[in-house]
Amino acid sequence: MRRGGHTGQKERTKEGRTEYRMTKLDGYLRRYKGQYKVTRADDGVWQIETKHKPRNSLTFDIYVYDDAHLAAMLPPRAAKHLLRSTPGLCEVHQDGADAVVLIFREERLDELSDDLRIRRRRKVSDTERERLAEMSRRFSPLREAPGRKQSISGSEKTAQVRTIYSAEGIDIGKDEQRIMG
Repeated sequence: MRRGGHTGQKERTKEGRTEYRMTKLDGYLRRYKGQYKVTRADDGVWQIETKHKPRNSLTFDIYVYDDAHLAAMLPPRAAKHLLRSTPGLCEVHQDGADAVVLIFREERLDELSDDLRIRRRRKVSDTERERLAEMSRRFSPLREAPGRKQSISGSEKTAQVRTIYSAEGIDIGKDEQRIMG
């Protein structure tokens, strides 16, 4: 399904056709990143993620439709439920077998967020952030476990072997250097 739509500003071309021009900047949805999970899709469109699981390579998300509206691509059953539970707030833009695109006014985003199943950002206090960071350090697989030998990199091992061989007066040939280094 195609993303994007008509904008709030119309322009007439020389040929007499009406063209629409988006006045919102690219990345406009980033203004919601404090409340919701906002990402940039592979096609370059900024979107607000929903909790609906992707199906048939379709991701269900919310994106800018025009200067006053947002569009939500939802699974058919979720869209049908939303239309029934909130009559008059959304209108169907595209209806397909795999997804339905609903258009709604941007001011209604907070009101519809639960019905759209928008991914909210977790709000963490400073003390909770510190506690989580400590737990991460404590249980990280990269930490040094008690009684476990510290691992060294391959170049450090090679330097140690060269030091041992040179101390014993053994000359390392080119083949051995290539294997070790």
